[in-house]
Amino acid sequence: MKKEIKNKPASIRAKLINIARTEGIDFDALLLRYFQERFLYRLAISEFSDNFILKGGLLLIYFQIPGTRPTKDIDFLA
Repeated sequence: MKKEIKNKPASIRAKLINIARTEGIDFDALLLRYFQERFLYRLAISEFSDNFILKGGLLLIYFQIPGTRPTKDIDFLA
């Protein structure tokens, strides 16, 4: 039987802290990336997903193009 999570935000934060420690990644950068990915996931499953095209630095990161740098924003063509 799967264990029920009582405090989901705290659980997610703890998992991200563990990932940041083991991978040697800055926690704030990892947290920002998590927020961006969750937002894109929610947009992708929404009825509005066909109205937006991802572009910019975040798109390059997902294509794993060498030399890309982290970005703090999400660029769309709407």
